[in-house]
Amino acid sequence: MTSSNFQSTSADVPSRLVVSFATDPSASLGASLFNHDRGDQSELYAPSFCSISKLMEGDTIARKNGVQAGDFIIAVNGHEFRRFPSKYEIKYMPDLSVHSNDDDIVSSDQTCSEGKVTVTEYQPGEGYTCTLGKIKQVKSTNDPQNPLILTLERYGWNSRENAWHRFLAARDGDVSLALQMMEENEKWRKSTFPLNLKGEGLQKIFKSRAISEIDLDHGDRPPTVYVDFSKLQALEEG
Repeated sequence: MTSSNFQSTSADVPSRLVVSFATDPSASLGASLFNHDRGDQSELYAPSFCSISKLMEGDTIARKNGVQAGDFIIAVNGHEFRRFPSKYEIKYMPDLSVHSNDDDIVSSDQTCSEGKVTVTEYQPGEGYTCTLGKIKQVKSTNDPQNPLILTLERYGWNSRENAWHRFLAARDGDVSLALQMMEENEKWRKSTFPLNLKGEGLQKIFKSRAISEIDLDHGDRPPTVYVDFSKLQALEEG
């Protein structure tokens, strides 16, 4: 039975994904990385120093394991590269790992799973460099008994981790104003959702087609919505 209530499609708790190179220690991930360690204000809520920027074509390790653009690399072989301690308990984070029951993954990811992490303070640029350095160090051994294992986290499209840059841009880079705007938006979401889709006001909007979703394959990314402001204004005035 379809619910008449509309909830946000952005997950409140991040998902966890562990990727092992055990089947091919010399393989590349098959993805380009984005540097979140450049000293920009837009990195304020980035949980780690690098994320997946783009997936390469082909039958890559990343595609085989369900990696997506936007996933943050949190740890390399159990060594965490967080910008700050996580506020989420791992036991409540959905596990998206394709091989989550493999002994080699469980063993190498044990440090992360214990939840007792001391965040290392890096100078600007060092965190990203150290993350890549650890990846290269493990891969250089080309050891099937000690393969590269990456731990990634996937955050909702409207979480602070992914939404912060939008608020910062909307306030022309003013951090204090952006923080205020983001906090007000979070309060509004908590007081507004879930929406009753059978409400008279919403039904009028739907029937007028003032707001409609464009049917595109987004996966877990934000939906594309068409808004006819002239129709909305007419409804408000009528």
